Amino acid sequence: MVENIYLLESDNINPFHNQALIDYYFNNIPDDSMIFVLWQNNNSVLLGNNQSPYQQVNISQLENEQAVLCRRATLGKAVYNDTGVLNYAFLLYLNNYDINKQINVIYQALKKFDLPLYLNKENEICLNDKRVTDNFYLTKNERCLQTGSLYWDCDKFKRARLINERNDIINITESNPLIYYSDLKKAILQSLADKYGHIYRIAQEKDIEDRMEKYHNYKYIYQTDKPYTLIIKENCGFGSVQIYCEMLKRQILHLDIYSDDEKFTSIIEQCLNNLLIDDVLFRKRLSMVEKEYYDDLKKIYQTIKKECYRI
Repeated sequence: MVENIYLLESDNINPFHNQALIDYYFNNIPDDSMIFVLWQNNNSVLLGNNQSPYQQVNISQLENEQAVLCRRATLGKAVYNDTGVLNYAFLLYLNNYDINKQINVIYQALKKFDLPLYLNKENEICLNDKRVTDNFYLTKNERCLQTGSLYWDCDKFKRARLINERNDIINITESNPLIYYSDLKKAILQSLADKYGHIYRIAQEKDIEDRMEKYHNYKYIYQTDKPYTLIIKENCGFGSVQIYCEMLKRQILHLDIYSDDEKFTSIIEQCLNNLLIDDVLFRKRLSMVEKEYYDDLKKIYQTIKKECYRI
């Protein structure tokens, strides 16, 4: 049971600072407690930790738009942030982690404005068949993070120029332009109190410079220091995929996989990581995954097999 609820509101709109802040508190969650964080980022693209910037983002346009690229700790697709986006995070231990309860804090807050909202099967809040939220998740050493972007009044045109995704989000202000940012925050905090009880405010941790440097680091954002023997790209039934392989002769030592589908990414890793390129061994691995992935996995395997003979 969650006994204490701590609220942290960041007044800093630097995305590197805010990623470092989340990182710090993720690693310092008090026992039997939840930390709830609210913040905004200025003009930035936040890349999922399993995503290639060149696949997800229009890199050449970033400078023209005076936007920055930041890699977050959670998996998933790239999202665009500006001060028209309200970001939130739930940080707590696994025994208290409940995605449905957590997203309902945001959902019930928005329902107070009489918007025709619904929750889809991915636990995203939707309006007029478009998403109002994008949520991402991380679990590590019994610590859990659910973080989301709530589209209040973001610049959708700039978003479309910067990230390679369909225009499938909607701003709250498109449905009701009289919903103000301050009202939105107030409703969310009231909903949080209704669900969990009394909220204690905490001050921002000051000593996060080292963590901030990690998120600001070019090598971390673009992952330039990883040793890759070969790189393959395929269009599969579950979306486009890029696979960066570190190999020794015909042995796959390590894979970095960039895909639009998190489950497909996990299936590829399960089937191919540490695999010796051998048809019998591959078929044995293949038999351990769901049949709907067979054709795509065979296609990827054959490409790696063909390329590895050139090494």
